[in-house]
Amino acid sequence: MQRGCRLARHDGAVVTRADGEVARGVTRYLQAVTFLSSFDRMLIAPLLPLVAADLGVPVAVAAAAATSYFVGYGVMQFGWGIVSDRIGRVATMRLSLVIAGLAACASALAPTLGALVLLRALTGAGFAAVVPGSLIYLGDTLDVRHRQRPLTDIMRAMAVGMALATVAAAAIAEVVDWRATFAVPGVLALAAAAAAVLPEPLPGPAPVRGA
Repeated sequence: MQRGCRLARHDGAVVTRADGEVARGVTRYLQAVTFLSSFDRMLIAPLLPLVAADLGVPVAVAAAAATSYFVGYGVMQFGWGIVSDRIGRVATMRLSLVIAGLAACASALAPTLGALVLLRALTGAGFAAVVPGSLIYLGDTLDVRHRQRPLTDIMRAMAVGMALATVAAAAIAEVVDWRATFAVPGVLALAAAAAAVLPEPLPGPAPVRGA
């Protein structure tokens, strides 16, 4: 008898992994995208004075770019769940990364604060699917006995992303400018979307035991 996760390959065939192990490449991919989402979510703080000076607005007004991001991120937590149930976990992950990547790259070109606020809201809305989507993917593919290590890996990636965001954003802004700081995670998100070749989980919960 085998225990663990069930995945469907792109050709529709069923893959059962003994001992509940998600393929190493899958785990690393989920770590990478959760790191990227957490990094992008926390990078705005050191950029606000630079954004304000460049766009000619007070810092308190420029903070709307941060607020809009978190609003988009929070609201779309609900929306992406519905989308995921309709089109699948992997397709949703890919779509969300494309939206986040395009909006983040466009943020680097925003000519006004209004445009930046809108684009940061779209970026947050896109990245909103990544962390919950990764956790749901593990829940769909691993039984409860085998989730702890991959979940720990994802939580670690999130923590590192948040910890590095402020320092890295300030460094990029210092070396290049604040616009490049938005572009970097945007380009990486588009690359991650192109690399999203994970097998789609089978419908229903991952079994504890199976033939």
